[in-house]
Amino acid sequence: MPNINVQLDINALRDFIKENPSSVFKGKKDYFSLTLYANDVPDKFGNDFSVKPRLSKELKEEFKKADKKLPFIGNAKIQEAYDPSKYSKPTTPIKNAKVEVDDSLPF
Repeated sequence: MPNINVQLDINALRDFIKENPSSVFKGKKDYFSLTLYANDVPDKFGNDFSVKPRLSKELKEEFKKADKKLPFIGNAKIQEAYDPSKYSKPTTPIKNAKVEVDDSLPF
């Protein structure tokens, strides 16, 4: 299964939270939810997703009434899953590899 690499615009996220403090879910710890929106095709930078805040029901209604759009917080890219068959094994075992030592070093 591939990993997803996410890049967030911390300034945009901070500004959004300042303007909408109710977007932070309070509990034993504070939580902020994000939603990944899949792009139909990767953008010019190869990003597969857009990242936007996930809103509570109340905040959604508030945004709808004010005709506000969700801010862009970041993007995400699917990282190719590691496939060991794509990498060749070393031809010389490490225990038999020749290592040159430079004795002229002062330490």
